[in-house]
Amino acid sequence: MKKNLIVFTTIVMFTCALKAQVVINPDTLSLSNDDDNISIVKLEETKEATSFLIRVRDEVPPHYHENHTEHVYVIEGRGIMLLNDELIEIGPGHIISLPPGTVHAVKRKGDLPLKVLSVQAPQFNGSERTPAESPLWPIEHE
Repeated sequence: MKKNLIVFTTIVMFTCALKAQVVINPDTLSLSNDDDNISIVKLEETKEATSFLIRVRDEVPPHYHENHTEHVYVIEGRGIMLLNDELIEIGPGHIISLPPGTVHAVKRKGDLPLKVLSVQAPQFNGSERTPAESPLWPIEHE
């Protein structure tokens, strides 16, 4: 857990390097209260990286980023995540590193939506997302 905290702190420091005075409490951020499957709040953006708070009510379908690295830190909730040809369980405190080209997807597990911090480098405008297929996906709720 201590190693996860060090890695998470490094990620946050990197994304806030130009504005070191920024402190973000994810509990105070407003995610939409509607029934959207995915709600996203952009936290910070530079040409080097973009960070988002993301809530997933059900799932994010398989996709990959050809030119982006993504780091995901799970704040709350649990899920099953596809990483290329492997399914892993994720939960609070987990950090997932997704190099360019990694096919990934996630499905919520349990009643609580997933809330994650996603840091993408370089700057991410949402257009560099390529749909993908996997013989392991879709999966059913457990």
